[in-house]
Amino acid sequence: MQIIILNVLQNNLNEHQPYFRMNINKYTMAEIKTILNYETLDLVFEGDDVNTTFNFFLNTYLWIFYSSFPLIKINKEMHNNSWIMIGIKTS
Repeated sequence: MQIIILNVLQNNLNEHQPYFRMNINKYTMAEIKTILNYETLDLVFEGDDVNTTFNFFLNTYLWIFYSSFPLIKINKEMHNNSWIMIGIKTS
């Protein structure tokens, strides 16, 4: 005798629930490269305190990263096919 137990997770999502992702394409990649080339990191190389210089570098890099790759809203139609096993999903 064999027993198969399928755990089905029911998602209580709207049919057209939007999600957000970063807009990464060849234009935004070129933009971040250009901005990073013109960024002066004098405080990073001249600083004596490792924590201060790292925090300055991280803040500068993250500011450039998030400004170069803005979030875009995507409306994707959600299908309630959570009962389909992972091996046979096609979409």
